[in-house]
Amino acid sequence: MVRFAVFGGASVLASRPHHALARPRRLVSSLAPPKSATTENSNAVDKAVILNHNASVPSETFKASRLTRGNFLFPTIIEVTDRSVVRRKRSWFSKDEISISISKVASVHIKTGILWSDVLIESSGGSDPLISHGHRKADARRIRELVETAQGSLDGPEKLKLS
Repeated sequence: MVRFAVFGGASVLASRPHHALARPRRLVSSLAPPKSATTENSNAVDKAVILNHNASVPSETFKASRLTRGNFLFPTIIEVTDRSVVRRKRSWFSKDEISISISKVASVHIKTGILWSDVLIESSGGSDPLISHGHRKADARRIRELVETAQGSLDGPEKLKLS
């Protein structure tokens, strides 16, 4: 069985017996091997493979202003991660959440006014677009920048060059 654990910024994949899965082990912050691996009875941990996940982008959230339409009591929140864009809109008794995968985002349209911007994120799947009113102009630009960089990292280093 494979378990994920984190020590000091790196992820560790460890093979552990089924009885060890019942309760997760407490991990130390150093990269020292576990005590059971250094003893003669190394059944608890057979191998450890260190993976670096520094390439992933932390998620950023953007809250619409309460001074704009539809956001007075429950402002709209847009969260951009390296995998998806999520719009969360609360109401009195429910919460509406729309998610679009980064690979399915077709365009990010920003309509700016004097003070606030409206963000429209369209998907390539033909579903309803993500619409949010009342974001700051800098936040709207940052949302577009995050989506573009996340889509650029999906393409990988080999990009098609036109000659």
